[in-house]
Formats: sequence, C-alpha cells, structure tokens
Amino acid sequence: MPKDRTKRVPFGVRQQKLAKDPIKGFQQHWFNDNGKGRIEAAEAAGYEFVMGPDGQKVKKLVGRGEDGKGMNAYLMKLPDEYAEEDRKAKEAENAKVDEAIRRGQIDNKIEADKAYVPKGGIEISISPKP
Repeated sequence: MPKDRTKRVPFGVRQQKLAKDPIKGFQQHWFNDNGKGRIEAAEAAGYEFVMGPDGQKVKKLVGRGEDGKGMNAYLMKLPDEYAEEDRKAKEAENAKVDEAIRRGQIDNKIEADKAYVPKGGIEISISPKP
C-alpha cells in the first residue's frame, strides 16, 4: 500500500460503530438520550460529556425513541477514581446478595419454610480472576 494513502476500512467487514480512542484517566460510556433522565443521571454520577475536535458533544444517532424521532447517544467520561468507587460499591452490594443466597434467603422475601436449603448450606465458589 502506498505510504500517502489513508488507512482503508474494507466494506462489509464487521466493525464497532461506537468504538472510541481511550482517554487517559477516564472510563467512557455511551448514554442514550431517551428523554427519561439518563443523561441527567449520568451527570449527577460524575460523568462529563466528551467533546469532539469541533468543540461539540460527541454523539451518534443510535435508533428511534418512543416518539419515533431519532435518538442520539452521547459519549461521556468518568474519572477512573469515580469508576473505581462505583465498582467497589457494586461489589459490596453483590456480596450482600451472595450472602443472602448462601443463607437461602434473598432480601427476606423467601419464607424459610418455602425455601430449599441443603443440609450443608449453599456454597458459592469464586474463580480466581485472570
């Protein structure tokens, strides 16, 4: 291929349409602007809009909303520090659910006489992370 030619993307080859270059120190996520507060909730959680080279918010048309009009998704970024806090909070919540499963009871919604718990209890093995 000649050196002055730009990189060619073969037609018909599967490619990620929402892939973006990483931003050091941030996690990125696409949020649909579905009119139900997802963008506002993301901002409240610490996400910021990613701005393109033109100074505009990075967005993609991703489908149609309930009203039949086009729905955009906006690329937003979250500092790694916040992403790690969120991951730890989620792990803590998951640990509570795991413990409830081991007891044979989830959020006290299952009455003890209606649940099956083996005599040896319920064991959950966790595979080591790669």
